[in-house]
Amino acid sequence: ERLRDRLAGLHTAEGAEGKAREALEEAIADELRANPALTNPEIAEHVPWAQEQIRLIARAHNVPRRRKRGSEHRLITDDKGNPKSVVVPYAWYVRQRGTDPSIVKR
Repeated sequence: ERLRDRLAGLHTAEGAEGKAREALEEAIADELRANPALTNPEIAEHVPWAQEQIRLIARAHNVPRRRKRGSEHRLITDDKGNPKSVVVPYAWYVRQRGTDPSIVKR
């Protein structure tokens, strides 16, 4: 009987740990959504996971990706400040693999 009680206690603790982890992951995702300039390595400094795990958490919670953009790239946002599109230099665009040749320089 004592063994069953201890086993039940273990299952309860594991369930609580899972809920706490889910809550922490959701908090990380919320933080990344709220602060677009915040990077995965910066978050990783404050939690017990590496930046790759933070990236996986962000993907699982549909956090918009952070991309490195050159200074000539311009981010266009909607009325609420959410990223809508990016304007890139033509010279940069044509160097990318899979570039659509029908798009011409304006």
